[in-house]
Amino acid sequence: MSLQKISQPHINVDPVGAGQGFFLSDSQVRLIVSGSVNLFMGGFHKTTGQAMGPFQFIAGLDEGELLFPVGVSVESGDVSYRLLAMPQTGTEIRQSRTSWIHLIREDEEIRDRFERFIQNLLTPFALRMPPARTHVITQSDLKKGASLQFEKGVSFRPGQEILWVELKDGFCLLNEDEEQMLLAPGSTFPMSPRMWFECQDPVSIACRTTARLVDTPDVGGVMASIYRQYLRAVLMTAAFQRHGRLQRQEELVTYEQNAIKGLEQQLRQLVLDRHAVSDSTKTAASPLLMHQVIQRIAHVWGMTITLPEPGAHMGPAHSISHSTRLLESCNLYHRTVRLDDGWWRQEGMPAIAFRLEDQKPVALFFERGRWMCFNPVDGRETGVTQSVAQKLQPHAVSVYIPLSGRVSLKEMLSVALRGLRTDFKAVLLIGMIGGIIALAPAWLMSTIFNTVIPAADMFGLFQAGVILSSAAISGAFLVLSRSILMLRIKTRSSFQLQAAVWSRLFNLPSRFFSRYTAGDLANRVMGVDAIREHLADNVTIGCMTLLFAIPNLALMLYFSGSMTIVGLMAILIFVSLMCWVGYKNYRNQQQQYKYEGDLAGIGLQVLTGIAKIRMAISENRAFIRWAGVLGEKIRWQSRSIDNMNVMAVLNALFPPLMTGIFFLIIGSQWRGTMLNVGEYLAFTAAFSSLLVAFTGFAGVLPALLTTGALYKRLKPILEATPEIVETKEPAGEIDGNVEIRNVTFRYSQDPVDVSRDDRPAPPVLKNVSITARSGEFVAIVGPSGAGKSTIARLLLGFETPETGGIFYGGIDLSSVNLRDLRKQLGVVLQGGGLISGSIYENIAGASGMSMDAAWEAARSAGLDQDIEAMPMGMHTLVYNGAVSGGQQQRILIARALARNPKLIIFDEATSALDNEIQAHVSDSLERLNATRIVIAHRLSTIINADRIYVLETGKVVQAGTFAELIEQPGLFQQLAKRQMV
Repeated sequence: MSLQKISQPHINVDPVGAGQGFFLSDSQVRLIVSGSVNLFMGGFHKTTGQAMGPFQFIAGLDEGELLFPVGVSVESGDVSYRLLAMPQTGTEIRQSRTSWIHLIREDEEIRDRFERFIQNLLTPFALRMPPARTHVITQSDLKKGASLQFEKGVSFRPGQEILWVELKDGFCLLNEDEEQMLLAPGSTFPMSPRMWFECQDPVSIACRTTARLVDTPDVGGVMASIYRQYLRAVLMTAAFQRHGRLQRQEELVTYEQNAIKGLEQQLRQLVLDRHAVSDSTKTAASPLLMHQVIQRIAHVWGMTITLPEPGAHMGPAHSISHSTRLLESCNLYHRTVRLDDGWWRQEGMPAIAFRLEDQKPVALFFERGRWMCFNPVDGRETGVTQSVAQKLQPHAVSVYIPLSGRVSLKEMLSVALRGLRTDFKAVLLIGMIGGIIALAPAWLMSTIFNTVIPAADMFGLFQAGVILSSAAISGAFLVLSRSILMLRIKTRSSFQLQAAVWSRLFNLPSRFFSRYTAGDLANRVMGVDAIREHLADNVTIGCMTLLFAIPNLALMLYFSGSMTIVGLMAILIFVSLMCWVGYKNYRNQQQQYKYEGDLAGIGLQVLTGIAKIRMAISENRAFIRWAGVLGEKIRWQSRSIDNMNVMAVLNALFPPLMTGIFFLIIGSQWRGTMLNVGEYLAFTAAFSSLLVAFTGFAGVLPALLTTGALYKRLKPILEATPEIVETKEPAGEIDGNVEIRNVTFRYSQDPVDVSRDDRPAPPVLKNVSITARSGEFVAIVGPSGAGKSTIARLLLGFETPETGGIFYGGIDLSSVNLRDLRKQLGVVLQGGGLISGSIYENIAGASGMSMDAAWEAARSAGLDQDIEAMPMGMHTLVYNGAVSGGQQQRILIARALARNPKLIIFDEATSALDNEIQAHVSDSLERLNATRIVIAHRLSTIINADRIYVLETGKVVQAGTFAELIEQPGLFQQLAKRQMV
């Protein structure tokens, strides 16, 4: 085995950091025996060797892959950029005795692994599919000669392998992207099948395979030159990406600066002339303009919304922040989007945009097949063209359709179909024309067999053929047009409906989610798309097909009324049988969907808790539970399949049965029925079209029943009362004063006997009163089950007290917008987790705070030194399980402190920290001018609390300072003695 040559223990001769990574700077080949290795390009100071800025991720290599040396660097100022390998924890690496050049020349398998290594390095340039017009370089091209010529504008790429392209004449652009690399004459660069070059001039290239490249006498020097070219390309790509991010940040800063200038101008004018209103004041951006823009977007949806008074603090009147705060005050979900070139040629959601010249807001919405722009200054609506789009700023705020209050199926479907009326009219028109065209084959068949063929009229036969061909082509185009329109309808309605339902799900109270597993809930929500699919494909198309098949019924009556009556009665019997089978299948589908949701929930629970399952040696029990639900699902699914088989048999049996019945009627001349060959063929053709239409219509009832089963599972989400409703007032700016006044709370059901809904659960909190004044440090302690975490949930509005109330600055929590309130709180709860992303993204969240602010929050949480020790600093990617428990807890603390909240709520937030870090976090909290409510088991963390409340069985049994309570006989003293060493 050739890989046995790579058997030496790995020696890190050129380490980076504290043994966490190494440069590929020697000449050895390394084998990843187990684990994985990530490749980065990093910048390092040429003198000190210190890492400079974030690393650029290249690719991830798994077990069995080879690492080849890349012992070159490129320099930019005082920074040297090199390729860096970073093994994951537990990775085992072996290295070769001899150099890579010797191995690659003598061993074909290692040469193949070298190609795979190069393909991994090329990953940053192979993220897009090549255009369809690209010329593919094949083996036959390589055999034609040493050089290939391409004209200007032509793109080329390799076929199925890595090619080493040497450019002899002309210039080429990598991936048609000026942000990546321009290849100059004399350069050599590797290409994978997912990369391409666009010729900027007539070019001449020479291509070599890897086998020919490694036979080059100076392959080491050639590869060093290629690697330098490669690193420059990666560096250029990373620089353009950073430039793009900085440009977007500068644009946002420009918005804010222009907003401030506009406000200063208005204020200056008011001071100079209190009684005169200048033209500039009349035309300046006003908060009322934004109100009109949002109201116009609401009108597009057929909604009315209530906006806060213009005087409310919402940020500068002509800024993105102002629009987003107004939308949030109306409980409308939104996201900031970039208006790329040609955006007005595609459909999209309504958006708020801003004009370049004066930063005034405008409303953009798609209507009657084109984008419209509403200007609130003059109330005009104009179609968006390229000239109009160029006058708008590059960023806009896209707004999503909400589902508020209790929602019925009718209201849900109206949301899905908003803005699609024109498309539906076009579908109906196409169907009507198609129904008329469908009569041509049956009518012409009668004419051909009765008149044309007996008369040997060749010209008439030719005319009939032309008419039939035209009808077939026209029908095909109509079907294609209808399919495209239905695809547009389904795509847009799916996007609108999914966004509305998910936004509603995010708006439901937290106690709602305790009733369902995550997998089951996701399965229920995704049922929205299945409902839309059934209604669009089965109900809508089935009804329209039947409607447009009525002309066939008229044609049948024209040829034979008696046969038409028999055929129609047979069709009705057939449709009734199909509907009966579909109804029988309804209960099976209900149960099938139920067990599919249960299966999704159990699967997610098992996968997320696999470590705990293994620790408890409960794999068999988990498998038994999963397999039991799977068996039930398969049992009901099998019944559904049996019913579908019955329907398939009926579909196959009915047409030949009806042909036999028609033969019997004609043969017996029942009721004088006499048809010649042409009339019979025309009749049967019309009957076949009518049968197809009724067969499609027979699927309407099963589709409606299936829709009912899916809607029944979705109904709890649509009927649940949202947590945030329009009638609640904005929270305003809190002052840090919090009061829990005479609160009694119980969960909705007896946790011991969940089968008895009529027995109320015992109260978790009993007449609890707690006060925290602005700037105070208040602690809540007690044994497990005393109700401490329940207090935290009540403070956040996750639960509603049975009696009493929660007051922020004297305002009842139940009367304010909870989303506004929570933005002003810094919270760390038990079981809090990280999001998959960088440390910066975990700390900043969606706030868009600066990097300096994130570092300050990290220092307050005692996390700065840990981050500095990581190779990529704040840009290090983390997720649950990727960092230690203490580091995860400190990231969550940094996130809570990042926005300088007026109120901080910690629920066992420092349980995983050692005493030194705990003291540092406590000192940081002391320096904050914020109210702190800390729930803790470790009493050493609350020694400096201004007031401590001791809970036992849901009651406050003691209250006072640490010094006071430690001297009083009671529960606190007992808890303290247990923790003393």
